[in-house]
Amino acid sequence: MRTIRDLIAAFPSESPHSAYVAQHGALPLYVSWGATIGITPKGKIVEWSTEGDYEGLRPADPSWVISALVQGSKKWPALTALIPPRPPTAHTCPDCHGTGRIHGVPENIADGVGCSCRGVGWIEPQVEERRSMLSRLRDRLPRLRRRDGP
Repeated sequence: MRTIRDLIAAFPSESPHSAYVAQHGALPLYVSWGATIGITPKGKIVEWSTEGDYEGLRPADPSWVISALVQGSKKWPALTALIPPRPPTAHTCPDCHGTGRIHGVPENIADGVGCSCRGVGWIEPQVEERRSMLSRLRDRLPRLRRRDGP
């Protein structure tokens, strides 16, 4: 994909990720504590260790692909076209109410806190049935605050 190849070529050399971009030839989409998920010019979603846990590239965990594309599209809007469209059977995410972001999370860390919808604002019915641990925790927070005080 020419767009990805162009984004890789224009990746800022002053970035702390530039050495990985040069080494792996992939654009970083989602940076976590020990690994980064990126996309190659051929459109493969891959990950690499930033802590030396393993060498080279490996396929990204499929459960993280959409989250990585959502995060990457915030920096590079052209990648939005790679995010799967909302299926007709999908429901608005009950955790973020369709925004893709958990309410109440401070803006400065919001991108690092994933919603059960993976940032797209919708979830498919079978996923909705298995409410996320995060939403269950959110539901319990008011009770914990009452018990522990302000």
